[in-house]
Amino acid sequence: MHHTPGHSPVTQANCKITTYDDGPLCVDVRFDSKTQLDDLIQALSLLRDAPDFDHIHLQDDPQTGRPSAASTEIVFHRPGSCFDSARGEMIAHAERRIESSTKIKPETEAGPLE
Repeated sequence: MHHTPGHSPVTQANCKITTYDDGPLCVDVRFDSKTQLDDLIQALSLLRDAPDFDHIHLQDDPQTGRPSAASTEIVFHRPGSCFDSARGEMIAHAERRIESSTKIKPETEAGPLE
């Protein structure tokens, strides 16, 4: 876990966002070690009691050591945090990304796949 006083903690795990057909968005989090899980538990405890930040970050832990465009970050917010004001904008952004990825469908010689 990375934590600088006054800034929200950052923890890591293998996080993936998936969708199933037209179903809901699903977040899959897999911990590679007890240390990763302990880091998240410690960060959540800090979030509960900290006076100087209102969220923590659970970031995808890519094998390359650097985040990519496919990396996932899950943000946990304490009740009453600024998240409420940004929630609508974040949902709209996620919907645009999902919609743009479903517009491109491969075609075969027989025509479009459906």
